[in-house]
Amino acid sequence: MRQYHLQLESNAAAAFPLMRRFGTIVIDLYPAGFRITTVWLRGFSRNPRTITIENPLSRTYIERPMSAIGDIIRFIGGRPIAAGPPSRVQVTSGNVGRLASRRHRLDYGSNGSVDVWTTTALGATAAFRSFADEFVRALSPRSVPVLRAIPGTPIYVELHGGRILPIVHPRKLVWSSRGEAEALRVSPWMFPAPFGTIFQ
Repeated sequence: MRQYHLQLESNAAAAFPLMRRFGTIVIDLYPAGFRITTVWLRGFSRNPRTITIENPLSRTYIERPMSAIGDIIRFIGGRPIAAGPPSRVQVTSGNVGRLASRRHRLDYGSNGSVDVWTTTALGATAAFRSFADEFVRALSPRSVPVLRAIPGTPIYVELHGGRILPIVHPRKLVWSSRGEAEALRVSPWMFPAPFGTIFQ
């Protein structure tokens, strides 16, 4: 398996104002899993079933099922979008930076479209794909079956409505997994806490 470290950045708050509490979201993706960092919470996962969530301010952490991503979004007041599933998906081959990719354009009719660029160049990224599925489920549940049918790792997402709005894009890619062990473990001096207190 080729070693890598792909860093993605998300400004989901630009499209979903209730997400502004998270600020800019940084995702560090490695062969063994991923770490996500925001101004408020952090998390990491090595498998598609569970995620460890950390609050750096209270220095507490908790391990939760991946479905808890929806609980967090609902906790901050997020509500699903009422739009139905995309009416069609158009696929085009291309590149995102140095990675061979495919663009999947999800057409929502009068509600615009969403471009999801994915790559298979990184191999399987089961934990990150599971995270992405749960994130989308919380915001647009009727889009999840379509997203799950798209192969590869999502690395660039762009909304098309009244304007073009990139909400996920790559920041850097190196062909080394240096830092992976530190990224995919509980941060130093963190203590376990009950689920409800992790947000305080």
